Amino acid sequence: MACGGPANVKTTPSQYVATAVLAVAVLVLSPPAGAVRADVSSNWAGYVVTGPGSTATTASASMAYTDVTGQWVQPKAACKNGTPTSLAIWVGLGGYSLSSRELEQVGTSADCDEHGTPSYYIWYELVPAGPVNVKLKIAPGEPSVLTNMGLSLALAKRLPEAEDALRQAVASPKADARVRADLALVLALEGKFSDAETVGRADLPPDAARADVEAIRQMIAQNDSLRDLRKPAKRAKPKAAKTADAG
Repeated sequence: MACGGPANVKTTPSQYVATAVLAVAVLVLSPPAGAVRADVSSNWAGYVVTGPGSTATTASASMAYTDVTGQWVQPKAACKNGTPTSLAIWVGLGGYSLSSRELEQVGTSADCDEHGTPSYYIWYELVPAGPVNVKLKIAPGEPSVLTNMGLSLALAKRLPEAEDALRQAVASPKADARVRADLALVLALEGKFSDAETVGRADLPPDAARADVEAIRQMIAQNDSLRDLRKPAKRAKPKAAKTADAG
């Protein structure tokens, strides 16, 4: 497994008998407990998880990995004029064995051009095909990717993981009322109604936050879909910003 962020890759057990990888280029991270071998690289850091019996060049077939998940907030690149550089953070499945011809990975990159201008993008790669850039905007500290991941996990009924992703999104200075409302929704889906109400009070008066959570509770009882639960018409509106008296 490697160290990374808002990415989720899945395969069937028959496809990848081998490896879960989470990696960061140029960023050194501590290996997980149980790591038994260290390799040195000038521009790559992370860790790999393989089954018992694996060697330095071949992953054992004794264990299969079906998915790997990582979460991170895109760091800001520190670019220098005249020094093109690139930083990538990613998670992946497969590719450990030297003979492997199968690898799935997805991540984010921050590139600095020769003028010191940074660019950020999301990409995926399904070896033997080359990497493909995804047409989604990403910026340093941007919580939207974590928010989308949290909602995807909620749809998959992986609520504790959804809560974790959305709490990270809410911690961003760029998080807005919609992000906090999504966290409150997931907390309510977990039955944590008091916590959901507390989160709601950041944008709603106490009575409205309480009513909002009660409305969610009733919709859950009616088996409404997550999409219906997120509809603004069914949720209380955030409180308006105070303005000074003109008189």
